[in-house]
Amino acid sequence: MVVRTKDLAFRVREVALSTAVVAVLCLGLPLALTIRVLVFDDQAKEVEQIAVTTAAKLSVDPPTALDRPELPRQASQIDLAFYGPQGQRIVGTGPNGADPVAKRAAGGVVATQGGPWTLALSGPAVIAAAPVTDGSTVVGVVWVSSDAAPIWLRTLGAWAALVSICLVALAASLALARRSAARLGDSVERLRDTAVAIGDGDLSRCSPPSGILELDEVGEALTTTAMRLSELLHRERALGAAASHQLRTPLMRLQLLLDSADITLGGSGQPDRADLIREAAHEVQTLRTQLEELLSLTRERSENDHERHALDLAAVLEQVCQRHNAIAAAHERRLVVGLDEGLPAVVGSTSAVGHALDVLVDNAVQHGQGTVRVWARETVGTVAIDVTDEGQGFAARTDDEQTGSQSSAGLGLGLAAALVQAQSGRLVLPGAGHAPCVSIILSPYLQD
Repeated sequence: MVVRTKDLAFRVREVALSTAVVAVLCLGLPLALTIRVLVFDDQAKEVEQIAVTTAAKLSVDPPTALDRPELPRQASQIDLAFYGPQGQRIVGTGPNGADPVAKRAAGGVVATQGGPWTLALSGPAVIAAAPVTDGSTVVGVVWVSSDAAPIWLRTLGAWAALVSICLVALAASLALARRSAARLGDSVERLRDTAVAIGDGDLSRCSPPSGILELDEVGEALTTTAMRLSELLHRERALGAAASHQLRTPLMRLQLLLDSADITLGGSGQPDRADLIREAAHEVQTLRTQLEELLSLTRERSENDHERHALDLAAVLEQVCQRHNAIAAAHERRLVVGLDEGLPAVVGSTSAVGHALDVLVDNAVQHGQGTVRVWARETVGTVAIDVTDEGQGFAARTDDEQTGSQSSAGLGLGLAAALVQAQSGRLVLPGAGHAPCVSIILSPYLQD
């Protein structure tokens, strides 16, 4: 199913215009019906007034059966006639014989016919009849009718004016909606741009005030978040720079001293000590390389967090085996490294995952017992790397550990967890008293 997306400005205009249309319809339709009723009632009153007034004038000097009374002239849309007591038309324009309205008026009452809901566009729409008397006897009837066309013309004219007012109201509503939508859309776009810039690493970006309370609160929250992230990154980089400055120089001095001793002892014919010093120099160089890699991971983790690459598990495990085989043998321990076949691709940095495994294997060698096993296996569509040994497992946490104090192993596990989390993975530790199995769960690699 394809969902059509609409921008905020369009939605605001759509809602505002829809609301205005509903309001106009709710008010306009009853008003239009009221106009129709008022126009008809006005015409009906006019017709009845003509009938009553004419009948009153003729009653002053009642005509005889042979007389042809003179009727007042009326507008072209008004028909006026005088009927005798027998129902015959004597003078005027109207039906040849008395209609039901005239017959009711012959009984001595004013009679009317017609209503505002008459839909005929021509012919009599309103009829009124009034009796003419010579005191107590009805001697004739005055009959008056109004054509439907003039009534409809007046009604349609009023409706046209009403429609014009409604259109002006809708146009004004649309103009106001466009203005409000543009203002709101610009504010939301600026807020979006600020969020995107912060996500891209520009932590100095601030969201300008928009005058809209909710958006300004979101902007302030983004600005506060950016400031806190900037402070954290500054502290992290400062720590990395301090560690680099404090450790790089002593390591270099130590390496120079070992190189000098190698030259002196190598020339004096003591190969065993020379080999030992060469090995020590190599370890110092390895330590320096690892320090540089850790500092690089700390420095670039936030900058390259959006770049994700597939991890070469076989290469990582092979490097771990090379680095720790000799150390495990020195502790009279056996190291087994391997992986299952057909493992799914996972995301990770070779350096970060390798350093995390270094911490776990070192902990297992230093604090565990028996064979240390590092094995990669599939679990729920991704890969888990288990580091196990044959010891008794993790001891229960002490009061110091619960309040924040940590041993060297605890610090190492914290570093391993941070490195794994930076690769969108997680570190799973066993509970107290369980078998010593620490697992690194990596995220699956999803190709675009």
